[in-house]
Amino acid sequence: MRGRESDTFGVGYYYSGTSDEVGPLLETALGTIGDGQGVEAFYNVRASESLTITPDVQWISQARETVDDAWVLGVRANLAF
Repeated sequence: MRGRESDTFGVGYYYSGTSDEVGPLLETALGTIGDGQGVEAFYNVRASESLTITPDVQWISQARETVDDAWVLGVRANLAF
């Protein structure tokens, strides 16, 4: 965007498959286990030469099938000297 050349943004996706060797051991202790996946999007605002502020949103689908999906909203700040 014009005037915001120092800002950055991104979108990421992950997929985490449960192995056939470890899965049965985990299922004995934790219950049914599937595969996990998630998505994250962020926008990194350069507020000054030393300060960046980054809001982000994540969606996480748990490997444990008895655990609900989660939405995570966050903001992080980085102050570099």
